[in-house]
Order: sequence, then C-alpha cells, then structure tokens
Amino acid sequence: MELNEMIRRKDAIGYEYDEIAELAGVDEVVVKQLFEGDAEEVSKELRLKIESVFNVSPKNGGGFGTAFSYPAYPSAPVKSSEPEAAKPVQKETTSKKNASKQKPSMKLEELKRRKYALGYTNEMIAEKSGVPLSTIQKIFAGFTLNPRYETRLAIEAVLNEDPDKVRETAAPYNAGFGSGKKRGEYTLEDYYDMPEDRRVELIDGVIYDMTAPAPVHQGIAMDIARLLQDHVRKNKGECIVFGAPVDVHIIEEDDKTIVQPDVLVVCDRNKVTNHGIEGAPDLIVEVMSLSTKKKDMTVKLDKYIEAGVREYWLVDPQKKKVITYLSGEGELVDDLDVKLYGFEDQIPVMIFENQCIVDMKRIYEDNGFLFDLMERDAKK
Repeated sequence: MELNEMIRRKDAIGYEYDEIAELAGVDEVVVKQLFEGDAEEVSKELRLKIESVFNVSPKNGGGFGTAFSYPAYPSAPVKSSEPEAAKPVQKETTSKKNASKQKPSMKLEELKRRKYALGYTNEMIAEKSGVPLSTIQKIFAGFTLNPRYETRLAIEAVLNEDPDKVRETAAPYNAGFGSGKKRGEYTLEDYYDMPEDRRVELIDGVIYDMTAPAPVHQGIAMDIARLLQDHVRKNKGECIVFGAPVDVHIIEEDDKTIVQPDVLVVCDRNKVTNHGIEGAPDLIVEVMSLSTKKKDMTVKLDKYIEAGVREYWLVDPQKKKVITYLSGEGELVDDLDVKLYGFEDQIPVMIFENQCIVDMKRIYEDNGFLFDLMERDAKK
C-alpha cells in the first residue's frame, strides 16, 4: 500500500500515532517516522505491521479493519528482546512488597507481551497489583506513556509471575471453564457454564471479560436504542431492538463464538429465541471504551462481517466520532462502504432505507454531564 493511501485512511478514521502503534504492535516512534520522517528508514517488517491496520482485503473482513493481531495467548512465557541480565530476578518480583526493591526494566511492548503470554485481563492486573483499573487500561492502550515509578514496579511484579504458578492460582477465577483447556478452545458449553454474575463474551474460543460500562457509554447506547425503537414503533415494523446484555450466537455452525453487542436490531423474528439471538442481527452498534476499542475495531469487525451483519456502527466517545460499515446484503465485498461521522452529524440508518436518522449532536448534548465526567477523569 502506498504511503499516501495510508495517510488518507489514517485521516479518514481519525487515528492518532499511539493508537496505530497499539494496533500494529510497534513503537509509536516508528509510526511517526513512517508518516512524518524518512519512511525509507522503516523496515519492511514494521511497515507491513503498520499497513495491516489499514488493510481492506475481504479476507480480513473488509473496511478499515486490521489483519494483524497480538500474539494469540501463548501458553509459555514470551522471551524478552532485552538481555537476560536486565530482567528482574523472579524470586524478588513475585509480590508488590518485593517490587519496591527493584527498578523498572520492562518496556511497554514487553509488558504487553507478558500480559498476553500470561493470559491476564486488565481487571486481573489491577486486582493483583493494586493499581486502579482505569490506570491499567490507559497504560496498555498507550494513552499513558510515562506511568509513575511505583505504578510500573507494581505492574512488573505481577507480569513477572511464573506462568505455571499463575495457572494454579488462577483456577478460582477461571471457574466454569472447561478443565485443561487453553485459550481458543472454549466452546458454548463452557460459556453457559460460567457463573451468571460474570459477564463475558466468547469469540473464536477465547473468553473476554467485560467490565461494567462507564455512564457515558450507557447514555449513548440507550439513546441510540431509543431512537431506533421509536422508528420501528412509528412505522409498525417487524424489527426488534435489543440492548446489552443479550446473548447473540452470531454464526449457527460456530460453537466457539457468542457475543453481547451494546445495541442490535433483528428484523427476522425467527432468529429470536427465549435464550437469545440465533444468527446475525441486521444492525449492531458498539460503543467503544479504552479497554474494548481494539477488540471492537478488529476481532468483532471481522466476526460480524463473516456472520453477515448488514450494518455495523462503532461509536467512539473519546474522539467523538462514529464509523459505520455497510455490507449491503451481508456479502463480503472488495471494499466495504465505510463512512466517518462526527458528533455534530445526523447519521442515516441503512437497514431502514435511510428513513431513520440518529442525531448525534442531540445525543451529545443530552449526555453533556456524562461527557464532562469522562473528560475530567481522563485528565487525572
């Protein structure tokens, strides 16, 4: 892909350098060098990783999705690219107390590799380290580039745990999972075996924990759902509007995937059962947060298009933007119809033949207090 084309797509979606780096798995300085410096100095391997963020091949789900993903939860620890001597000694870094005697030695990319190698969620790291969840989310999303000294030590102490020991101590947390299974091997049977008070999604055999959404997230989702519901009622339509949580077994023959979109519309009532939805909804809306952004823009995008979802919206409260993916009748096409809107726009709903309009400016104004809360929290 030509550099000019990548720049065009970057501007269209509104990506920042740190977000591209997060999705591609490269240092932010490399991204900046490619777009602003001497692009010839960026290696082919790194350029391909960055390019994959903007890949529009139908094999990758179409749209501005990404073909690249982080390591698929390896069961063994990932070796650091730093010299062995630079690593903290295992014995001295298995507790927060002992961590205070160490100096931070892991770069952010190494922290991410260790996180995926251990299979930890942000919630698990927050619980084990004592660091607030919001801080953990910002660090691993790349929004906090220079965490406090004590914060880095506490996180390193958790991520330097021995994988075998982790698997033993994590058993109560994984209660309900199939015995001895690895990530990628869980099925619907394991999903329905989970405790009712634990909200998760299952995608391609991987369990994703879902934290309680922020108030601004809920405000946006409820307003969009209400607008869609009002349109259906006004026109006496057959479609049904749902809000999370509702189980969606999105592909009938796929026993390793079940999701809980924020808002969805189902127009074929035969897909609605007493236990949830069987098959692809016509419209799905996901309101993104720092902890779900990567999953919503990559893993879920690919899965929804594979299933035949006709219309997919990604709402970004932080950037005040909405990306819509339109796939016609659900067939994979060479280039999906991708549109970018701001929170000042009125967005037509394609599945309702553009007769239903979602006024994002009105939604933003109605939830102004919640947006203020979000922005004040981001400055802390």
